[in-house]
Amino acid sequence: MENFRGMVARVKYDSELSVAGFCERVSKGDLDMSIILDHVLLSHEEVLDLCNLFIQGAPIHSLSVAECGIDDAGAVLIANAIRSSAFLRRLDLSGNQISSVGAVALADAILDSVSVSSVRIGSNKIGARGRDAFAKVEHASPELELLGLHPVSWVESVSRTGSAEIESKLG
Repeated sequence: MENFRGMVARVKYDSELSVAGFCERVSKGDLDMSIILDHVLLSHEEVLDLCNLFIQGAPIHSLSVAECGIDDAGAVLIANAIRSSAFLRRLDLSGNQISSVGAVALADAILDSVSVSSVRIGSNKIGARGRDAFAKVEHASPELELLGLHPVSWVESVSRTGSAEIESKLG
């Protein structure tokens, strides 16, 4: 764990509990534990170490690894961690280097998950295959909060295409 530069783990301690009671709740996953590593460039080994926490049953409810340089290989590791975790509810992978390969692996894992309820995946280069995979997840799990996958808005399209071309299409 000492390899995770800048790691923040938040656990709220209820002062009404004894330390033994607190430890018991942690081991059962009753507490909202979060790992936030945003903006920390993670090596492949560090992503593997992080994923091993989930595989070992750590009661982590929220993982935020936004803008950490995670690529498709890291996304596949995280997909395996998602499948192993009964606790993970929120996942933020925005701003990484995930393409359609990693996105498909993540979408498949989220489809299999019984706990994930919120995913941020925006600002990656997931392409049409990745968006299609997440569209299937969204269709199968309408209660899932999926952020960052909406198609380019009409306003962005106008600014990139140019008003003359848009006007000609509008008649």
